Amino acid sequence: MILGWNELLRDSGFSCQRSKIVELVGGIGDKPIKEVIDEHPKVGEILEKYDIGCIACTVGTCHFKEVVKVHFLGDEVEQQIEKEVNEYLSSVLEK
Repeated sequence: MILGWNELLRDSGFSCQRSKIVELVGGIGDKPIKEVIDEHPKVGEILEKYDIGCIACTVGTCHFKEVVKVHFLGDEVEQQIEKEVNEYLSSVLEK
């Protein structure tokens, strides 16, 4: 059985509460990352810029907010990712 990030994080006792990413436009923080990237490829490009390789991942079941947290990029970088993703989503969802 292959476990996704959700299960691995839960089983390890890892806590994602230190991250400040909570407000993502369109509720994408709670969507599986592959679904987000399929709907919005630009989000994958933003993550790649920060060496988060979700585009190439074959599982893709972890939620967007977990993807950012698990990479321990620090609050400043996480906030920058949140800003870039929200700016992009706001621009395409308002049209």
